[in-house]
Formats: sequence, C-alpha cells, structure tokens
Amino acid sequence: GSPFLQQTDSVLSDMQDDVNRAKEIALQLANDNYNAEDRRIAAVEVQQIFDQVVSLANSQVEGRYIFGGFKNGSVPFSASGAYLGDNGQIAVQTDATSSVVLNEPGNKVFQGAGVAGGVGVLDALRDLTEVLKGNGSGTSPLGLSLGVNLDATAATPGSARTRSIND
Repeated sequence: GSPFLQQTDSVLSDMQDDVNRAKEIALQLANDNYNAEDRRIAAVEVQQIFDQVVSLANSQVEGRYIFGGFKNGSVPFSASGAYLGDNGQIAVQTDATSSVVLNEPGNKVFQGAGVAGGVGVLDALRDLTEVLKGNGSGTSPLGLSLGVNLDATAATPGSARTRSIND
C-alpha cells in the first residue's frame, strides 16, 4: 500500500487513542470525589494530549504534510491548533478512468469542517483543558458536554451522555 495512506491510518488510530483518553479523564473528573487540584493536574495531561494531537496533525510522509492539502511549505497546524493548510485533495491516477484521493484536509479531520456531525477535536481538547482549570463561562462555568464535544454520535447538547465537571 501507499506509505501516505499507511501513515494516515496510523495517525488517525493514534488520534483516536488520544481522544479516548481525554474522554476517560473527563468522565473520571466529573465525579464529586475530585477537587480543584485534581482537576488542575488532569488539565496538564489534557494539554499534553492536545499537543500530541497537533503533532499528529503535522505528520509528514516523504517530505509532505499529510493533512495540509496542497500547501506544503510549513506545518498545517499552529501550536495553538489553528489550521494553516488549504482544502486541496491529492489524487493519484489508478488507471485510464479512475483515481484515488490520498489525503483529507486537516481542517476536515481535526476540526470537523464540512462534515455532517463533525467534531472539532482540537477545540474539544482545548475546552476540556480550560474547564479542568476552572476557566468556564456563562451560567454553568464549569459545565462540559461530553456528548457534543467529544462524541460525534451525539447530536444535541441535551444528550443523555452529558455530564458536568464542577468545583
């Protein structure tokens, strides 16, 4: 198989592992047995997960960024998770009438852009970090909807899987 496709598959598998760990942390810390210091420590781990996902999003194969679209002169994602690539899709001719697309733009994969029910993984991880630090907003300053933010199968904020992380 193509090294490009193999690396993409590996990156997506690693990203899924990272997201699953973040979900475990969020569910665990939504328990009243944990205090602000426990959550602060957990926030450090979630920040590390965020950094790891950005690193995965900036993966290369044979000198090409796999999630940057056509842009290849610099990393597709900044350290803060902003997408710097474009929407280009690289196609390879397989025979006289067919071609195969080798890549998906990073904003589609990591930010859910243009995907029905798409999840902004980087935004969700950033939000979880802030909630664990105690930096909320609105009437429920430390509430976090896991169903919406970390699970693409949940369609609404009223999901039965929603839990809050509270001080």
